[in-house]
Amino acid sequence: MVGLARNTVPVVVTLFAIFAGGCGDDGGASGNNLALCANFEACGGDPVGTWELDSSCFDGNIEIPGCTAATFDIQISQTGTVVLNDDGSYTSSVVTEGFTEVSAPASCLMGITDCGLLNDPDEGVACTGNAEESCTCTSSLDDTDTDTGTWTTAGNTLTITSGGEPDVFEYCVSGSTMTIYQDDGDVTTAIRLRR
Repeated sequence: MVGLARNTVPVVVTLFAIFAGGCGDDGGASGNNLALCANFEACGGDPVGTWELDSSCFDGNIEIPGCTAATFDIQISQTGTVVLNDDGSYTSSVVTEGFTEVSAPASCLMGITDCGLLNDPDEGVACTGNAEESCTCTSSLDDTDTDTGTWTTAGNTLTITSGGEPDVFEYCVSGSTMTIYQDDGDVTTAIRLRR
């Protein structure tokens, strides 16, 4: 379940890293349902059950220091199932698809003369453009993440532990839906599930 909120972040970090030491922006990055991030209210509840991913959002101010003209676009969709068992164990299988894109002007490229030099085939990053003007780097997301671990609740907090590393969410179960929410100060992630 940790992959629900974090599948996108490594690709974004990789795209930022190609501009090593370069840029910044206060443009937003979002998934497909920004209202989900903006309108969340924690309420707790009983999360036991089999849940299907319904919608998600990924929103925040992504910055690369020193380059206010950089722009970002993140478009993702997630499908899958999360099972929270009454014995405190869970399993999940989540497919994340979409793309991320970072565009930066020449002033951010620190002397790079060819956008192709920023390509990172191992990470699936492809960059195009005229480096004298700007480079645009994209990466496709196509990842299936299966996970197992344990879960606990305390009030309106749901803690998921996988591989010894806890991930803490606020959550709300209301009827046949559950929303989990996480805000680290820079990026807000919310995921709505249905049973």
